[in-house]
Amino acid sequence: MKTYFKSDIAAIIKEPLAKVQAWTDSEIINASISGSKGKGRARIYSHEDLIQFCMLKIWKDECSYSLGDIKIYLDLLRRGIPENGVSLDDIPGGKEFLEAKKNTLALAIDAVNLIYKDFFLNTFWGLEKEVVIATVKGKAVHGVRHAGLFYHIINDRNQIENLPFLNFFIQNYIGFTLVMCGSTKIKAMDVFKLNQE
Repeated sequence: MKTYFKSDIAAIIKEPLAKVQAWTDSEIINASISGSKGKGRARIYSHEDLIQFCMLKIWKDECSYSLGDIKIYLDLLRRGIPENGVSLDDIPGGKEFLEAKKNTLALAIDAVNLIYKDFFLNTFWGLEKEVVIATVKGKAVHGVRHAGLFYHIINDRNQIENLPFLNFFIQNYIGFTLVMCGSTKIKAMDVFKLNQE
């Protein structure tokens, strides 16, 4: 298993060491091999951690997503999604996400079809299957404010246009964001010339 130091990550994603340090300190991405427990101990990152840094870089630079939203996306992808969904209260940053959108109604996360916990490790995520996150941050057409996340797993990327909640969003919301996580992973691996390990 290949491992990386902070300096390796910084060189690959072309960001200063301080930025990698800050993203780790704020727990957007953790050093899963060896975290720093005390002064002088080096953080050691896995290949999976490196993929997450590369996805963060794509989302931040090309999509202008906030670090708070990226933290939520990556946490959900790391943990996998249970078949019955998960509340925003259950994930790091979820309560802050809702607090920032005061007077909003939290929507449940919609997760269907299967349980997954292997998003970063299996090549079929992004090539054959897709994880779609829909972020709603705005006023519904009918005047009620909403904030929340929906998740959907697509078992066949050829059916991507058949997202069950897409028509609902189009009909009911002025603004929402769809995040194609598998596609982001594949693009990040290509841009930063990574192999799936």
